[in-house]
Amino acid sequence: MIRKFYSAPLRMATLAALIIGSALPAFADVKLSTELKDGDKISDIAKVIVKVESEEGVDKVEFRVDDMLRVSDTSTPYVYEWDTLADMEGEHTVTITGYDSNGVSKRITLKLVIDNELASGAQALGEKAMEALDQKDEAAALRFARRSQKVEKGALLSSRVVAKVYARQSEWDRAINALDKALGLNESAVAMKELASYRIQRAIRPENSNFIADFTAVTELRRKAGDKEIADVRAKNVSADGKQTLAQITAIGDALVTNGKYNEAVSEYSLAGEESGNAILARRALASVLQDKPEEAESLLRPILRAKTDDAAVRAVYGLSLLRKHRFADARATVSKDLVDQYPAALIVAAFADAGLGKRVQALAQAKDVITLYPNTAEAYYVNALATPDLRDSDKALGKTLALAPFQPGPLNNFAARLSVSKRTERYNEALSISDLVLKYYPDNYFAGLIQTMVYLQTKKNKEADASFGKLLKTDKESPEILMALSAYYDARDNSQEAGRYLEKVRKMEPKMERQAPPKPTEYLDLMNRKYFFRSEPFLSLEVLFPTK
Repeated sequence: MIRKFYSAPLRMATLAALIIGSALPAFADVKLSTELKDGDKISDIAKVIVKVESEEGVDKVEFRVDDMLRVSDTSTPYVYEWDTLADMEGEHTVTITGYDSNGVSKRITLKLVIDNELASGAQALGEKAMEALDQKDEAAALRFARRSQKVEKGALLSSRVVAKVYARQSEWDRAINALDKALGLNESAVAMKELASYRIQRAIRPENSNFIADFTAVTELRRKAGDKEIADVRAKNVSADGKQTLAQITAIGDALVTNGKYNEAVSEYSLAGEESGNAILARRALASVLQDKPEEAESLLRPILRAKTDDAAVRAVYGLSLLRKHRFADARATVSKDLVDQYPAALIVAAFADAGLGKRVQALAQAKDVITLYPNTAEAYYVNALATPDLRDSDKALGKTLALAPFQPGPLNNFAARLSVSKRTERYNEALSISDLVLKYYPDNYFAGLIQTMVYLQTKKNKEADASFGKLLKTDKESPEILMALSAYYDARDNSQEAGRYLEKVRKMEPKMERQAPPKPTEYLDLMNRKYFFRSEPFLSLEVLFPTK
């Protein structure tokens, strides 16, 4: 046996190496993993999430795309939120490197494919965004809208989608900004109408210091959108031989009604003749009622009712004409048989009638039923505004009405009357401006004249009040509301004898309007609006008269 002998220095060095070696820890391996794999498709904001493990502790994780460092993440969870719209469509190399506290690293390299469907174009992506919004998937709607805007900044359809999402959250400034500069806005009646509805919601906020300017601009935009829609419908419904079919007449007439051109609508519908059927006659009668000519509507519909060939639409319009004449009980009775079927126009007529009869709980329930079935029904919100006892809810419902019913004078007058009771000088001026606006488009509107008279009386502008009231008295001297107005007028002019005389006439003619003292001018407007429902100018839209679902 051969033995090896080592010198003392060598033995000491070997022993030291063994001791030192046993004191040093072994380098731990870094474990790095992700659920993504080669060839995976990603889109929109893609989250690249990795799991990192090391006994020595993780120092950081770096994310590189095509060799360019994007993120260095030093805390869990280790995530790179990759906005893929900032990069080109197609394949990209993603490198993920994890480092532990000793500098040991582990790397993963993936080939990922960005696919945002940009090649399909801005319009197609916008259509997908609108479809998702219709299905109440706002997150998906916004994703497709972003893609559309990437293809074409300011694309109209996707801009409308974004604005609608903000509008649902009552973020009116953001909704307006999203749509205001969209491409082709002035060529789209529907987009202009949507923008106008957002602007009106912003305009009527109490803190708005530019109310009149904003409101005037909104009115101009609405008219512009309406004229565009009518022109588009006319262009689509012109026959080569110059003759019009019943469908073409109906389409043009409907566009005129929707956009407040009631007199023109009556003329258009009349082209169909008296034997054209209930649907066209109901439309023609509706246009007559909406221009405050209920007698014309009734003369058109009575023969149908007498012959018992009427239908739900005919009965609803006839009921509306009775509402305009304050015959609330008769109006309700006219549509009673159609309430069982939840026919929306009948529910609206009954709701207005119940509100006028003081049955506000029933009125609100019926309005709610219509809103549940048809969420964008302006007249249902108007009933809510008139009938609800909660002033805040009432103001909110009226704002919705104004946004949805741009050409109805009733809600505008109602809003002007509410402004007049606020006892603030600037609000008086705003009320006068709104009534001026109503009279510009509806010169014979009765309640707008009453508003002006009462505001002038309230602000001691007697000369203007005399002129305004004089116009009203040329057409009406005996209705309960005008007699009450005369009582308020003479009381404001310190003529207690005449004020009392007219008040006594009101008591005899209309017991529900009985009062112990003449109302103050702005109190009168509040009474007419919220208690007696005179001149509330109820209305129906074609959407509830001829529902599609």
